[in-house]
Parts: sequence; C-alpha cells; structure tokens
Amino acid sequence: MRRIGGVIHLGIVVPSLENALVVYRDKFGISDWEIAEKMDFFSDKIVNGEVGIDFRNAIHRGEEIEIELIEPTADSIFKTWLDEHGPGIHHVKFDTDMSYKELMELSGKKPYLEITWPDHKPIVGYADFIEDAGVLIELSNTD
Repeated sequence: MRRIGGVIHLGIVVPSLENALVVYRDKFGISDWEIAEKMDFFSDKIVNGEVGIDFRNAIHRGEEIEIELIEPTADSIFKTWLDEHGPGIHHVKFDTDMSYKELMELSGKKPYLEITWPDHKPIVGYADFIEDAGVLIELSNTD
C-alpha cells in the first residue's frame, strides 16, 4: 500500500536568497521566481504556539515540482534550523491522500512546525521523520 506519491515541493533553507538565486537562476537557468521580502500572510497565524513568523522566500512553481528558498530574517524555527543543520533541504512535500492527522500520527511526534489559523485550525504542518528518514514531511491537506 503506497501512502505517498511524487515529490511536489522542496523547501530549502538558505543564508542568503541572493546567493541562492545566483545558483538556481544564473547557473541552472531557472528564471521564474516569485520573491517575497516579508511574509505578511503569516503575521497573524499561530506558528508553534506563537503569533507570526518572519522570513523571506523565493518560489519557483515548475511544471513538475515547486522549489521554495527560505531565508530566515529573525529568530525563528527556520533560523534555528539553519544554525543547527546549515543550509539545505528543510522539508519535502509529497503528493498524498493522507489527512493531516494521519501523517502527524504516523510520525509519533508533535509536528516540527505547525502553522494554524488564529482559531487553531491547521494550515500546514511538518511531520518530524528526521531521525528515522532524514526529512521533515510537509502536509497541507488539513481535512
């Protein structure tokens, strides 16, 4: 029984969006990036029990995969990750029909990162499979 399909999104934490974009845009030819200097969407969301999270990002929405470059701009879970692990893949999102609750229960741990609406309904969460499978798995199927 297969629970996940193909990779549809990679989240990569980087110390500098500009330096990362030089590689992806100028060296690899991926030129269509949506760049956000401030993530206003998250300003009133609950992130691991606290209000808001601050970071810059660049997203390439490719035909087969979405690549998100994340640059922490303040103390946050992304900054902690960068300090502890260095730059690199932070999370992977797979195509799946699993519910948010199912995925979080499979990990057996509290979500590494959970973002909810102000009423605490989940928006997105990263299930912690780091020790066993080397990855955080993102799921935004909150139904």
